[in-house]
Order: sequence, then structure tokens, then C-alpha cells
Amino acid sequence: HRQHDRRCIAEIQALFEAKFVLIFSFLFGYGAARQIATHGEGRYRRRLLALGLLGIAHGLLLFAGDILLAYALLGMILPLAARWSLGRLLKAAALMWLLAILTHALLAIVGITEPDTTIGADAAVVAVHRSGDFLAIARYRLMEWAIFYGLAPLITLPHVAGMFFLGMAAFRPLGTAPL
Repeated sequence: HRQHDRRCIAEIQALFEAKFVLIFSFLFGYGAARQIATHGEGRYRRRLLALGLLGIAHGLLLFAGDILLAYALLGMILPLAARWSLGRLLKAAALMWLLAILTHALLAIVGITEPDTTIGADAAVVAVHRSGDFLAIARYRLMEWAIFYGLAPLITLPHVAGMFFLGMAAFRPLGTAPL
């Protein structure tokens, strides 16, 4: 039964969750290019700060795999990337995708995978959450967060950065059209 649950979780993550992260990353890159072009870097950076704070709160209180903090941190390079040529953005996106593919292959060869951090994976975790002990839950979330952000640079962030750059590249020809 537990093996079936893990397989279902893996299938859902592979078929749906990862796709949404990539779609949202593309849209984030497009939106960042538009915000920087329309309102300047100052307003964009303030929005990133708010996004980062929201990501910290969400990651600690609800879901350690939250991508908002990663978006805020990675988004700090986008004002620089906004000055790049279309060709350079496309090359950077391709390089990030290549890095992600090579990293995934290397991790598979070595046998490192993302840890199972689903709430139902361990009876002790369920007991901590059922206890209602805020500090115990926060300690567990911090541990979960450390695991996620320990592997995220290798597993998720190259894909996200590549899609940020593709979104910024898409803004170039589309950004001049009336909205």
C-alpha cells in the first residue's frame, strides 16, 4: 500500500507539479521583464522582497517545498538579464536547461533523489502535526526546508532560471505589442 502511495505521488509530481513550476517560471520571467521595462528596477526589487517574505512565511507554516523564496532570490538576477540581447537570453536559457539535464543525470547515476517530504510519509511526522505544538511543527518545517533548499539548486533552480530567461526573451517581440 505504501509503495503504491509513493508511486502515485511520484507520478503526480512528474506529470503535473513540475509542469506548473515551469509554466509559472516562464510567466514570472515575462512579467519581470514587463515590470522592469514599465516601472523600473526599484519597484521590481520591492516586489521581490515582499515575495521573499511571503515565501518564508509559507515555507515555514505550510509547505517547505514552496518556490516563492527561490523565485525571489533567483529573480534578483533578472534586472541584469533585462539588459541582455535576445540571443544572450536564449543562450542562457539553453545553458540552464543543459545544466539541469546533466545534474539530473548525475544525481540519478549517484543515486541521489529528492527526499520524500510528504506529510503522510512517516507516522512521526503525522503525530507532530496532529499534536498542534507550533514549535515542534516549526522545527520539522525548518528541517524539511533545509532538505528542500539543499537539493533545489541542483534539481529545480536550473529549470526555473532557464524558463525565467525564456520568459524574458518572449517579452522582447511581444512586449512592444499593445495590451
